[in-house]
Formats: sequence, structure tokens, C-alpha cells
Amino acid sequence: MHRGKRFLLFVTALFVMTACIPQGSIVHNNKSIVLKTAERSVAIDAKTDTKRHKSFSSLYLTQTILKTDSGNLIVYEEADIDSQYEFKHTLERTIDVIFEPRSTQLVLAAGNLYAYRLSLPTGVLNLIAQKDGIFTMKFLYGMNDTQFKKIVKSFDPNVDLPTVKHLVVLHHTDEAIHSKWDIFKVQFYPLVRLMPRMRPLL
Repeated sequence: MHRGKRFLLFVTALFVMTACIPQGSIVHNNKSIVLKTAERSVAIDAKTDTKRHKSFSSLYLTQTILKTDSGNLIVYEEADIDSQYEFKHTLERTIDVIFEPRSTQLVLAAGNLYAYRLSLPTGVLNLIAQKDGIFTMKFLYGMNDTQFKKIVKSFDPNVDLPTVKHLVVLHHTDEAIHSKWDIFKVQFYPLVRLMPRMRPLL
């Protein structure tokens, strides 16, 4: 009984704290990607080209490859976990694990939307990331310089974004996915873990 009451209080406190934090979202429909906070929003026209689903026991991944009006591809990934689990690491640490960048540059934080430039062996990858509640992470990547600057400047016009010489721009469906999710990273690294209330007592 006492555990149930403590858990209820924890959930209530978490809800109250979350309600007070400036939120953001990445929303995908068949014709566009919309990024928004309470104050601002920006849309990029992009139609679904290919959708893939992967399951790693406690984590379910949807990878949607979108074709933009500019002709390039962008990838939208949504990682959802079971309600008994939680993401073990911060958003940025999770990015380091699944994209394996040489370096990570944060260029914008708006609500819970974050814009990064990842240095990969093939060039610089533009990435927007969001931790949506406690069970979902979302990633949007592969935008060209114009698209990425449009997103970042919509939320903060004062951000200075120098032009990148070696930018990763996606054009081929079979080469679009740059994240490296696998069962080892999810279960044995691990990227997710049982929530404290679900762990067995010793």
C-alpha cells in the first residue's frame, strides 16, 4: 500500500514538473514534418518514401525516410520503449551511442528540441532531437544547409550557423539510415533499463 502511494505521488510530481517545462515536439504526417514549441513552429514539406520497423525486445523503432520538395531525403526516427522501462542515458549520450560521431556540437536548445551538428567519418550530419516524455525519443536528420538553418533560425534568429563544407546530404534510400541501433546497445550496453519500481528485490 505504501509503495503504491509513493509511486502515485512520484507520478503526480513528475506530471506537475513536466507541465512547467517549456515543451517542444516533432510531428510527422504524410506530407510534412512540423517542429514546434509553445511559442513557435516551422514546417518542412516532405512526403513519406519508405517506412521501416525494428524491435529490440523493450524498444520499438520506426524509421521513416522522407523525400523533400528540394529533392533530398531526411530521416525521421521514433524510438518507443515499454512502460516498465526507462532510457538510461541523457539524450546527448544516447546520440553518441547510436550515431557514433567523432564530435557533437549543440547549436540550439528550444524547449525540449535540440539541434546538433554531428561530425561523422563521411561529413557533418544535421540532427534535430527530442526526448518526448519518459518513453519516447525522436530524431530528424539529413537536412541540407538551407533546411537546417530554416529550422534553427525559426526558433532563435540570433544563432550563427556557419556553412559546412562537407555536409552529409541524403539522396539514396538505401544509404539514408545513419543511426546504428542494435540489440547489444539496447539491451546489454544498455540504452534502456527497468524502472526502479520494476526491479526485483534482492
